[in-house]
Amino acid sequence: MNDKGVDNHEESPFDHEAEPLPLEKVEPEACPNCGTDLPGDTDLVCMECGYNLKDNRVEKTRVGQTEVDEEGEDVREGFASRSWTRTLLVISAVIAGVMVVCYMIGLMQLFDTQDGLFRNSEGAFKLDAPTVMNRLISSAKSLVLSGMIGGCVSGGAAMYAMLTDRRVGDVGGLIARGLATAMLIGLLRLIPIPFAFVYDLVYILGGAMLAGLVIMILFRTTIRDAGVILGISAISLIILVLGSRVIMWVT
Repeated sequence: MNDKGVDNHEESPFDHEAEPLPLEKVEPEACPNCGTDLPGDTDLVCMECGYNLKDNRVEKTRVGQTEVDEEGEDVREGFASRSWTRTLLVISAVIAGVMVVCYMIGLMQLFDTQDGLFRNSEGAFKLDAPTVMNRLISSAKSLVLSGMIGGCVSGGAAMYAMLTDRRVGDVGGLIARGLATAMLIGLLRLIPIPFAFVYDLVYILGGAMLAGLVIMILFRTTIRDAGVILGISAISLIILVLGSRVIMWVT
């Protein structure tokens, strides 16, 4: 201000407080947790891993065939998860041990008999009890067959998952479920049935029903999924058995 009372100070652009510029809200194009593309600009939760973009944490959610916990670990992927793997393997081992013991003690319904007599090394029914060699061979055959069935069930589930564009899940869990299914089906042979025809019929039909039920429980599937997996597994087992017999015949 001069001596005449006039303010000669020029107004500076810094004399007034600048108004804040409006910030444009930028939506991420991909999930910061798993990198999955986010097609919508209003997505708040990643549909792949459950990551909440608003709270910046993984939600415990279930989307389709996937469940994730608070740490983002997959609880369930498709037909198999790692949560039951060790338990099912232990169950399979225990059942396999029970089956071996039953064969070794010469359980009657596990061996061919005629008038209460068992086959000898030449195939004639002349023995009061099966030989130790026959018991060992039968035990080995039972375990190999159980392994084949378990592999076919696991392969059937994997193939069905591929055909339906679903996740297989943890491979160890898939194999454990297949082995547990086969071992539980094997327990059906320990049920004494006196008539051979009825035994075969019950074994086939009962085994199929039991297999479907076990697949539904262990693989957490619907009746339709269990039926398709069981069908693929049966076809795979038939091809495997026929193929092995052809190879034995050729060689």
